[in-house]
Amino acid sequence: MMKTKAAKFGLGQSVRQLDDAFSGVIIDVDASYDGPVGETGALSTDQPFYKVLVIEESSGILVYAAEQSLMAGPDPEHAALPHLKRWFRHDDQGRLQPRFVDLH
Repeated sequence: MMKTKAAKFGLGQSVRQLDDAFSGVIIDVDASYDGPVGETGALSTDQPFYKVLVIEESSGILVYAAEQSLMAGPDPEHAALPHLKRWFRHDDQGRLQPRFVDLH
């Protein structure tokens, strides 16, 4: 029987990579690794993996990151908000909420 681990981060949450390679916003969560076999290196595949919209001044890119490589990050700056509007809206408390939630 496979153990289920709750995801540490949620949709719309700001994160940054532990080595400061990028900061971004979670746009999707997989309960475990869901990519090509053998491409995680030393990282365990039995942990949540996240699709992160990386926020940069000029554009946003998507990365697929293991939970153990992420930590909570600062809220995105206003310059990043145009990139986020495709996936998120602000709730009445100013937090990012997903526009669409597809259940796997």
